[in-house]
Amino acid sequence: MKKNVLGIICLSLCISTSLFADDKKTIKSKLDAVTVFFQGAELNHSASGTLSRGENEIYIEGLSPNIDVNSLKIKASNSVIISSYEFSVDYLSESKVVSPASKRLLDSIDFYQKKVEQLNTDITVTNNLISLLQKGTDKNVAGSENGLGIDELVKTMDYYKTKSTELQLTQSDNNKKKKTYDEALSRLRNQLSQETTKNNKTSGVLKLTLAAPVATASNFTISYYTSAANWVPYYDITVVSTDKPITIAAKSKVRQTTGLDWEKVKLTLSTATPSNGKTAPLFSAWFLKEYTYGQVGINQLSGRVAGLAVQNSYSFSMINPILNS
Repeated sequence: MKKNVLGIICLSLCISTSLFADDKKTIKSKLDAVTVFFQGAELNHSASGTLSRGENEIYIEGLSPNIDVNSLKIKASNSVIISSYEFSVDYLSESKVVSPASKRLLDSIDFYQKKVEQLNTDITVTNNLISLLQKGTDKNVAGSENGLGIDELVKTMDYYKTKSTELQLTQSDNNKKKKTYDEALSRLRNQLSQETTKNNKTSGVLKLTLAAPVATASNFTISYYTSAANWVPYYDITVVSTDKPITIAAKSKVRQTTGLDWEKVKLTLSTATPSNGKTAPLFSAWFLKEYTYGQVGINQLSGRVAGLAVQNSYSFSMINPILNS
C-alpha cells in the first residue's frame, strides 16, 4: 500500500513538473527599429510565441542589458493579458555561443598544437640518438684491448662525423620549426582572447507572466529607452572654385554600446529630447474681475481652476472711453 501511495506521489510530481516546465517558454526577440536622440535611444523589438489557455510564463531574450526599466512598454495581441513582468540581465547564455571567427582560431590553434607535439617527440628522439651515438662511439674506441687500427678509427670517426652532423642539422631544423609554431600559437591565443572578450556579451531578459483566454499565438512588441547610444551631426564643406557655389553635405556620427547588432534595423535620427516631459509643468493661473467706480468687489470673478497651482492674481479696471464730439 505504501509503495502504491509513494508511486502515485512520484507520478504526480513528475506530471506537475512536466506541466510546469511546459508553461515556461524562451522566445528570441528581434530588433526592428531604433530612434536615436542626441543623448539616448528608443529601441523597438518584436517577438511571437504560442500560449496555452490560462497562465503562461515566458522569457523574451535579446534585449539590451542597459535599459531604463521605467520606460518599458509591452503589448500583447489576441486579448492576452500581461499580469506582471520582470527584467534581468543574463551574463551566461551569450558567453556560450562560439562565433565563426573564434571557431576558426580554435581550429588553427588545434592544428599548430598537434604540430608542436609531433616536433617535441622528434626533438626527444633526436636527442636520444645523439646521446646514443656519442656513447657508442666512445665505447667502440675504448673497448678494444689492443685499440683500433688507424683504418678502423678513421672509419669510426667519419661515421660519427657524418651521423652526428645529420642529427644536429635535423635537431636545428626541428627547433626552428618549433619556435615558428610557438610564435604562431602565441599570436592565435592572443587573438582568441580578444575575440572572446569582444563576444562576451550580456543580454537583457524579460520575464512575462501572461493570462490567455484561449490557446493562441500572440505577438509581442517591446519598446524601451537606453542611454547607451547617441548621435552628433557634422558637415562636409566642399569648395571647388571661387566661381562655383559651396557644397555642404550634412552627415552624422552614431555611437551605440547597447550590446545589440543594429544591422538591417530601421534607424531614425531625432533632435527631440526624450528626458523632457518627465516632470509636470507648473502653470500660473490669472483671474479677471470687473472693477466699477464706487462698486468695489461687485461682479468679482474668483475661484480656482482644478488641477492648477495658483501663484499670482491680478485685477483689471474697465475704463470707459471718452468720446470727443
